[in-house]
Amino acid sequence: MKNCKCTSALLAVFLLLIFLGSSCENNTVVGSDEGITVINNVSFTITELETSSSSLKASGTVKNTGSLKITSPWYIEGQFYADSTLSLKLGGDNTQIGVPLETGVATIWTFEFSNPDISEGNYPNFRISNLRAFYNE
Repeated sequence: MKNCKCTSALLAVFLLLIFLGSSCENNTVVGSDEGITVINNVSFTITELETSSSSLKASGTVKNTGSLKITSPWYIEGQFYADSTLSLKLGGDNTQIGVPLETGVATIWTFEFSNPDISEGNYPNFRISNLRAFYNE
C-alpha cells in the first residue's frame, strides 16, 4: 500500500512539472527579444479593428512571403496603441499558430486586449502595430 501511494505522489509531481513546463512555452512577453527567433518574410494585413467598453480586438491575416515553410508551433504578436500616432501604448497580445504555413499561404489571426485599469471604450481610434512572427527557443 505504501509503494502505491508513493508511486501516485511521484506521478502527480511528474505530471505537474510537465504541465508547468509546457504551459510557459507561449508566455513570451510581447515585444521581448529574449528566448525567441523572429521569422522574416511574413506580411500582415489588418482586416478589422473592434472597440467595446471592455476590450479592443484586432483581426487579420499573416502570409508566408518567404521561400521556406514556417513550421509549427510558431507565434505572432502585436501591440495596441491609443491612436494612429502610436505615441501611447496600451498593451499587447500574442498567440500560438498551430499549423505550418507554406510559401504563399496565409492564415487568420485575432488579438484581443483588455485591462481592468483602462476604459477601452475611450479608444475607438486605436491601432495595432509592431506585428511580428517568431519561434520560441
